[in-house]
Amino acid sequence: ANLDLAVQILDSIISHGCFLRECNIEHSIVGIRSRIELGVELKDTMMMGADYYETKSEMESIIVEGKVPIGVGENTKIRNCIIDKN
Repeated sequence: ANLDLAVQILDSIISHGCFLRECNIEHSIVGIRSRIELGVELKDTMMMGADYYETKSEMESIIVEGKVPIGVGENTKIRNCIIDKN
């Protein structure tokens, strides 16, 4: 996992290839190739992960098209959820 210095993880499992930016993860499982952005809080959550990565340029073009890139966006709070892949 690519960890930012401000990531806080408590009693959780983080899979390989994840990108975590200044987030809090508690009692959760984060699946392979997951992207969790700045300010996200996951608690008691199972995040399945992704089948593929999106590059920065792919993410930017997806946003321009009005679509949503893979991952959990900035300042999102998620509790007691199961998040399907992709």
